[in-house]
Amino acid sequence: MAINEETRQLEIAREVEALTRTLAHSTRTVPNPSESYNLLAELWLTVDHLQQVSQQLAQWHQGGLCCKDWRQSEVGCRSAPIRRLLRNGG
Repeated sequence: MAINEETRQLEIAREVEALTRTLAHSTRTVPNPSESYNLLAELWLTVDHLQQVSQQLAQWHQGGLCCKDWRQSEVGCRSAPIRRLLRNGG
């Protein structure tokens, strides 16, 4: 069962990044080839969840909840690079 961790979103994203980096480095070889099918299945589910996160964040940005113009923010709007990334398919 999924737990709502709204207050830990950035922390969780950092954990996911670290774990996927570790996985990427550890799968240069596959010591037990029969496990590769289960690994692919798990990765498929993970990608599915990450796609949902990306879509939800894109909807949030498109909803005008982020600054529309960099001048509206003291630090400048950071959504333009994200929109470009999402538009180009990641």
